[in-house]
Amino acid sequence: MLHRGGSSLDAVIAVITILGVTQALTAFDLYYVMTGGGPDGATTTLSVGVYLKAFTDQALGAASVYAVIVAGLGVFFAGVISRSSGFGSMRSER
Repeated sequence: MLHRGGSSLDAVIAVITILGVTQALTAFDLYYVMTGGGPDGATTTLSVGVYLKAFTDQALGAASVYAVIVAGLGVFFAGVISRSSGFGSMRSER
């Protein structure tokens, strides 16, 4: 296993990873416009599922529960990434 010391890029890598995970969880417009869920739901993501549940099935309560679950997953993954990268203990260098 490769061991490297604290790099000045650690904070940048942590932020980019958190933004990437957040974008992956909330990706809706591109997937829905391009595929509409695809054949037999092959490209359905969590956010497309929330949209379909709310506006196609008219189940706003279930869709809001799914949206809270997606938000909770985003917070969970952001916490895991920031703890594993040591992002909270980083200090700016002068």
